[in-house]
Amino acid sequence: MRALFLSFSLGVFVKSAKPNTIHRRHLLHSSLITGAWFASGCSPSSTDIREEVPGSSRQLVKLRVLFVGDSADADVIKRGWESVSDHPVDLKVLPLQRSDPTELRNQLDTAYLSADVAIVPLVVLPTAFHAQWIIPLTGGEFDQLRGEAGELYASVRNAAANYAGQTLSIPLGSGQLCLVSSDPLEQVDSWLEYDQLVQEVEGSASEPTAPGWAAGSFLARCAGDRDWLFSGETFEPRLTQSQYEEALTLMVETCARYRVKEQAPEQIWSAVTEGNLRAGIGFPDRRGARNLLVPVQALPGSSNASGVLLDSFSPILTLPSSCRQTLVAKQFMVWLSGGEGSSSVRSQVAGMGNVRPPSVISQRGPTSARSSYNELLASVLASPVTLAGLQLIGGEAYYHSLDQQIQRAIRGDLEPIQALSAVCDDWNRITDSVGRDDQVRAWMRANGMRG
Repeated sequence: MRALFLSFSLGVFVKSAKPNTIHRRHLLHSSLITGAWFASGCSPSSTDIREEVPGSSRQLVKLRVLFVGDSADADVIKRGWESVSDHPVDLKVLPLQRSDPTELRNQLDTAYLSADVAIVPLVVLPTAFHAQWIIPLTGGEFDQLRGEAGELYASVRNAAANYAGQTLSIPLGSGQLCLVSSDPLEQVDSWLEYDQLVQEVEGSASEPTAPGWAAGSFLARCAGDRDWLFSGETFEPRLTQSQYEEALTLMVETCARYRVKEQAPEQIWSAVTEGNLRAGIGFPDRRGARNLLVPVQALPGSSNASGVLLDSFSPILTLPSSCRQTLVAKQFMVWLSGGEGSSSVRSQVAGMGNVRPPSVISQRGPTSARSSYNELLASVLASPVTLAGLQLIGGEAYYHSLDQQIQRAIRGDLEPIQALSAVCDDWNRITDSVGRDDQVRAWMRANGMRG
């Protein structure tokens, strides 16, 4: 029989005499026992599974799940849910075009209105909050979730779960770029030392500059800057300041030395671990990655970083304001974020991974193999100090502009300062279209302000 994760805090569930069915009244009984997490509704008009009437056939309303990502990954999630629950799910997929995510906002504007649960990129969170697409989780609900799935790493809690002083999402993963090598290296403390390493290995290295990744690599190189991206008062972009120009100039010089160009992080990891490159910046593909016991170290310059920077496209779970099935929606969120049987699901879905300490995860079922990368990831994500990425209203448009111009500089189409000036012009146009005052508030919220 299928394993049931619906134990919650008291471990109470009741199965009917008929195999693979669960009585709603027993689920409701469990929800009352477990307190606030199941007591609160998704919206004033929310409706749950219909009550079963003796002698009648039971009707279950499908749980509507919105997933931004790959359809094959959506199938993994669907099969995993079906292995632990008889409640049907209608999983709507919006493709994630990281190389051009600018249409995502328009698609979500409609899709969020017909979803009970939404799995979206982190960059969407400020837009969803501003548009009132989502419902915050109360303190009691988050405490209940923590009791079921375990405590989050400090950085993902602060930079992904929390926004505007509220808990708005449940993080599902946050891959961190690192320096991986075929043989142990001496500590590489700066990007200048990394450039020297690339010269020593005669260009047998790479870093993520494929479409959709160049912006992330550039931001990672600049994470030590104290004047981070925007002026807090005027929201004027700061990218034309000398430290950003110097960072991009060195990045362009280093990229020119690579034998292999325009790679994604997983491609670089595979190339190094398979012996095709000697070093590189990347992380493993969480979908069945092998050769995890390889030499890794934190990114160059990370010791001087102002905080942990999460990938803008890290997946998060949100509760839409259109949710009509409180009970099952929250059960799904508990399950996917750390419930029984979900570890193997997350290990097969791009972007998903460990966001909780291993000691907690190990109590919830099979874990991924011990690896040097997982140990590094744990040490990085344990830090409570974070940097706000492009968590802005329409943040995907800001990211896309930066990505395009960084690629143009790497290809030699623009000088570094020209590329950064073009980004500033683009960002100001986007800001004016959104509303500068709204964007100032969004930036302050991303940096910890309430309201």
